[in-house]
Amino acid sequence: MEDKKLFTDSLISVGKLAKLVGEPAYVVSQVINEKMEASFYDWIAKYRVEEAKRLMTDPKTSQYTVEQIAEEVGYNSKSAFKAFKKFAGQTPSEFRTNSISEN
Repeated sequence: MEDKKLFTDSLISVGKLAKLVGEPAYVVSQVINEKMEASFYDWIAKYRVEEAKRLMTDPKTSQYTVEQIAEEVGYNSKSAFKAFKKFAGQTPSEFRTNSISEN
């Protein structure tokens, strides 16, 4: 997941991941639920949020808009990016402001 950044595919699904790893979708889902203690979509969202945080603090991509960051990490719209606040505890704009003030 991390090496190939599969989470940036806006069409990633349990079925698609299952095909890539050669296991039935129910097995992949069960492993994620048990080992990661999260649903597939929360698991993907966590990866996306961490990547978004990285992009917002990387000098090469820190000038991207929130919409551009959302697209880069696999969301089709800024509104779908609400997972950021759920997992980061702040909105993308708040995170960006706070990370700038920390430097």
